[in-house]
Amino acid sequence: MALGVDFVEVDVRITADRRLVCIHDPTVAGVEVAGVAHADLVLACDAAGVPAPPQLGDVADRCRGRVRLEVELKVARIESQVFEEVGRASLDQTVFMSFDDGVVRALKRHEPSCVAGLHLGRSRSRWGGLSRLGELFPGWRLRACRADFVAPHQRLLKFGFAWRMRHFGRPVFVWTVNDAATMEALLSDVDGIITDEPGMLLALRAAASAAPPGAALGPSR
Repeated sequence: MALGVDFVEVDVRITADRRLVCIHDPTVAGVEVAGVAHADLVLACDAAGVPAPPQLGDVADRCRGRVRLEVELKVARIESQVFEEVGRASLDQTVFMSFDDGVVRALKRHEPSCVAGLHLGRSRSRWGGLSRLGELFPGWRLRACRADFVAPHQRLLKFGFAWRMRHFGRPVFVWTVNDAATMEALLSDVDGIITDEPGMLLALRAAASAAPPGAALGPSR
């Protein structure tokens, strides 16, 4: 937030006693997040000397009014609770996404006005043999789950992917780009870049904004 990023992105899972916590991996400190109560998860993290994952409501409170929030749902059937903890009054400052088409569909069903996107690029998919085709040409999936945007892995940006999504009316937020050369190449092609190096991206974006007309570096996004 101190850097002035546009969004803070978090991954959300649920504990055995229905607490929503912000963590990417399904396990931490040797325990499965979904298999233990929140108090036990905190105890395990303390014993292992690692930070306990923060609860979604606390993260949302910290970000509210300061920075927009991007929430990736790692599991299904938590959509309504996610909306409650983020705060329905803050939905215009929050976007949601998931690799699971059904989760995106459920998000739009619970809150039709929310902005929800489909994540693409995981190594395994329930689409089986259609996985690669459904990721490179996801139009039918986006329509079916009512996704407002698409978030592909950078390796999917080929065969005119960004151009096709633009003409399909879906913004493209690419992940996870951590090197300057790729960031620079993508600035004019996508609508957003998800990165672990926000300082680097912001510096490149500032340089792009300051570049004179006709400069090689694309416009800021």
